[in-house]
Amino acid sequence: MAFDEDFVALIDRVFAGVRTIASMRQDLVRGRMTEIGQMNGAVAALGAAHGIPCPVNAALTAMIKVAEATRALKQPRDAA
Repeated sequence: MAFDEDFVALIDRVFAGVRTIASMRQDLVRGRMTEIGQMNGAVAALGAAHGIPCPVNAALTAMIKVAEATRALKQPRDAA
């Protein structure tokens, strides 16, 4: 799966200066599996089962699963 945007860089720009780090990002930084399947993946699957498209949830699930598989995220410079 390829994307036109570097989402990691985009997230870093959007949240520059923020002192808290989301638990899912912490999991990715630490090389752990995230709860994406139980959250956005479940919404996408439930929507599909009822004929309701949930493209944003499906896309987020796919992007995070790629990050989990490749361990694409690096530890932020100011993370403890």
